[in-house]
Amino acid sequence: MSAKKLLMMLAGAVLGTASLSVWAATQTQIDTARNKGLWWLFAHQNSEGRWGNSSIAAVAATASALEALNTAGLRGPVYARGYSWLVNAPASSVDSLARQLAAVRLAGGNTTNLERDLKNARNSLLGWGSYARYDTSFPDSALALSAILPSPLATYTTADAQEAVCRILEAVRADGGWSYSKAAFSGAANSSIIPTAYNMLALSAAQTTRGLTGCNTISIATTLNSSMAWLLTRKHNDNGFGAGLASDASSVIETAFAYRLLKQLNPSDPSIGPALDYLLGQQNSANGSWSGDDFLTALVLSQLPPPTAPLADTDKDGLPDAVEVLAGTDPLVANVHGILGNGQSVAGLTIPLELAKEAILGQSFSFTFSTPVGGTPPYTWSITTGSLPLGIGLAAGTGVLSGTPTTLGSFSFYYSVTDAALAKATTLGQISVYKSAPSLADGDINVDGVVDVADVVLAERIALGQLVPTLVQMQHADVSPVWYPDGVVDAADVARIRLKALGLQNW
Repeated sequence: MSAKKLLMMLAGAVLGTASLSVWAATQTQIDTARNKGLWWLFAHQNSEGRWGNSSIAAVAATASALEALNTAGLRGPVYARGYSWLVNAPASSVDSLARQLAAVRLAGGNTTNLERDLKNARNSLLGWGSYARYDTSFPDSALALSAILPSPLATYTTADAQEAVCRILEAVRADGGWSYSKAAFSGAANSSIIPTAYNMLALSAAQTTRGLTGCNTISIATTLNSSMAWLLTRKHNDNGFGAGLASDASSVIETAFAYRLLKQLNPSDPSIGPALDYLLGQQNSANGSWSGDDFLTALVLSQLPPPTAPLADTDKDGLPDAVEVLAGTDPLVANVHGILGNGQSVAGLTIPLELAKEAILGQSFSFTFSTPVGGTPPYTWSITTGSLPLGIGLAAGTGVLSGTPTTLGSFSFYYSVTDAALAKATTLGQISVYKSAPSLADGDINVDGVVDVADVVLAERIALGQLVPTLVQMQHADVSPVWYPDGVVDAADVARIRLKALGLQNW
């Protein structure tokens, strides 16, 4: 058998994940759309850190913006400021509370109180409505369930999850979709893409994280199949998704949710590539947004395939070089505030927002916090909440973090600086400790200078436990999550290496 034929057979194999799908848009088109969208998103962050013009929409828009930035691998000042606003924002609805919880968890923050509040917001049937203890509605129940499922069993038990799953399954309509409320029971409401997508994602998460299979005689697997079949009937002739006839125009928001759902639950579906093309075609070519809307722009950006390599940021100010070119600023000069404004620009002591420093397990690490602006020296630094990685300490008098990390993981913390007059400023920081440098995660497991069938075979054997990798093999094979080696080689790593071997990705 030829190497090429073997490679194609391996590419179609399944290792704990769904089969391969190919994007219709080129990587260049995706990158261009992402850069334009980020430019618009950066320019529309409010001074206090949030996105969205109304207090009701701000939590959803900000949570989506943080997800979009995370997908793009950007956890600099823009992300830090948005997170700092979101973690303190009042969440008046179940929708807001669920999104807040999911975003704080993604950032590595403390979610204990948010998990408690979301659990306490359930109604008597252990589902969720629009507000605390309201009648079950969608996508509120699905949003809440998806957000709380990763919580410890002591906080949210599998029995709790089973009840929430029952509330969702009981409301599925005969056509396989869901409406926004229990009106679906009477047949008075039509199935809609958005609640259907959220419910399907929640059921899938309950299936994979808690091992749930259904409720009474209603099977999750069977329901997901029929719901997927219904969703595909909502595809229109323009390659997008929406309500109405196939000849009708699609909508960006419905297509974005359908695209997300298909990528996650049915990644080999041929509708995925055309749906991505539709989304890219709806971007405003002049300003980079989708419909001039914070939430919608962030939603689409969060669903774009991640960059194949870290976005270059020569001046290290948190703005990728490509975005600075679009903004007309100099990528060689740290001028983040030229686009963003300074969300901390108040009288008194201020400090730059700095986030997501990287450290390698067992290797020396050193970082010096920036000199404060304003105030009276000398300054004193301290960690106020959260914790530094084990092995790293802070010199209070100099603002120097140093040491040798001994534990893997992302460590979020707030740090403060106090001046001689006792003026104080506090902001968010994060240090992520990796098992090996992300730069070594290239898929070339046998280190022969090329990623090919031999590397795919090695990756599969490691993932299946058939081969104990050497340190060098592990460093090159651990390619997922993107840029964040987690010390494990599994199906996600195999899939990325397979794509590279096929020439479908070049990272």
